[in-house]
Amino acid sequence: MVSALPIGYVVVSLFCGQMEMGLALWSWPVKYAGDPIAAALAASIFACGAVVFLWRTPRPRAVDEDL
Repeated sequence: MVSALPIGYVVVSLFCGQMEMGLALWSWPVKYAGDPIAAALAASIFACGAVVFLWRTPRPRAVDEDL
């Protein structure tokens, strides 16, 4: 269920973004491969996801041996 929102976004941008390919920044998933704005948006979303993943990774904690 977690992947339903991103998949839905790509499907909507595929069908609705085709009409305004040059104007709509929200349709970056379906723009052509050489578009620098679409590449920058994809790279920035990937970088944000990597930062959140690395920041939220569980760290080992000291174990209380009295338990």
